[in-house]
Amino acid sequence: TDDGGKPAFRVVRITSVLGNGNYEVQFYETYSKAKCVAKREYLPAYNDSQGYEVYTSSPTASMTAMVAMANEKEFRFLPFALTQKGNIPNNIVKEMIRDDYVVMLLSFS
Repeated sequence: TDDGGKPAFRVVRITSVLGNGNYEVQFYETYSKAKCVAKREYLPAYNDSQGYEVYTSSPTASMTAMVAMANEKEFRFLPFALTQKGNIPNNIVKEMIRDDYVVMLLSFS
């Protein structure tokens, strides 16, 4: 949850199974400010050599993937794949609305 007690939502990809319900995950982020969550393109997140966050599907050799450890209890949705355009699928966005992750969805594609 965030500081206000609302559910926090992050897109991650499981990169390694660590055991005991723990996983290494890589974060995916977006530059998009689209009001429609389903229209935002998510890309793998990296830190560049100066420590800045970069979201790209083509990292350079000097970039480090943004990874963390997560427990299965922290996962909110069943695993899903982003669309070919890097968007969250509409059926997942609908679940996000039901679970208070999205206040309003303006349109579905």
